[in-house]
Amino acid sequence: MPSTDIIVIGASSGGVDALKTLVRGLSPDLAAAVFIVLHVGAHPSILPDILQQARTLPVSHATNKARIENGKIYVAPPDHHLMLSPGHVHVTRGPKENNARPSINTLFRTAAVAYGNRVAGIVLTGSLNDGTVGLWEIKRHGGVTIVQDPAEAPYPSMPQSALDSVRIDYVLKVAEMPPLFSKLAGENYREEEMESLPKNVLHTAHLNGLTCPECRGPLWEEPQQNPKEFVCRVGHRYSFESLLEQHAVTTERTLWAAVLAVEEEMILARQAAQRADTPETRQAYEQEAQRKERQAALIREMLTQPDPAFRQQSQREQ
Repeated sequence: MPSTDIIVIGASSGGVDALKTLVRGLSPDLAAAVFIVLHVGAHPSILPDILQQARTLPVSHATNKARIENGKIYVAPPDHHLMLSPGHVHVTRGPKENNARPSINTLFRTAAVAYGNRVAGIVLTGSLNDGTVGLWEIKRHGGVTIVQDPAEAPYPSMPQSALDSVRIDYVLKVAEMPPLFSKLAGENYREEEMESLPKNVLHTAHLNGLTCPECRGPLWEEPQQNPKEFVCRVGHRYSFESLLEQHAVTTERTLWAAVLAVEEEMILARQAAQRADTPETRQAYEQEAQRKERQAALIREMLTQPDPAFRQQSQREQ
């Protein structure tokens, strides 16, 4: 049986310190390749430089079609997914997953498909639940699942989400993980039975009546999959929480655009009133301008009201 020689790690908020601790503890002769996704979005990243200070294994941003070598750490570049195929790394600007690029689920899913029970997946500190579905895929393909102890994580949502939804093999503090990696990379273990689910969710999934907040295409969901995941034809993927969050962002952006459009109608109506040839026409345009002004004010008031949860928290603090 194969050993665990593919280690995939995902982190978000609070993840830099956790990754520094983890990399510092890795053995210089680790018989495995390590792949890291940290949510950095499109911002420039010096994470490889930070991790290289640990002076254990060489660290670099992954490059497209690079060969996978044991004893190296590959970091997802900003605004690019990190994906694995047998023997190679792939870097792409594919559709976002859980509103993130790079996405932890993308790395985990492709590692599971390419390497099966040779994969160990680790979810560290972070908000929301990116990594949960990816760990589920790793477990489904017979790999090892590990999460940071939520009690230690500065942002426990991601490891806790994985614990709530996936059969986790190890719940550890970050400093306890490197010795386990060396142990897993040096031993063989039995292959777990894989659950049989289709590789392409659109083959058996059902339309659920919702639309993708990113591209407005229809969303599908796989009724047998747990945890739930929504996917559009383009390839954007969401958990329940990330779908709700992104819809809220899209709705706010749409409503502010509506304020702009209605206020421009108000301005145009006032300009038309100034150019009107008759008092009656001038009055009609002015009434229309006042109506648009009221509409814009209503939308503004709705958008600028304090969040109900914030109001409740403020009341409790008082």
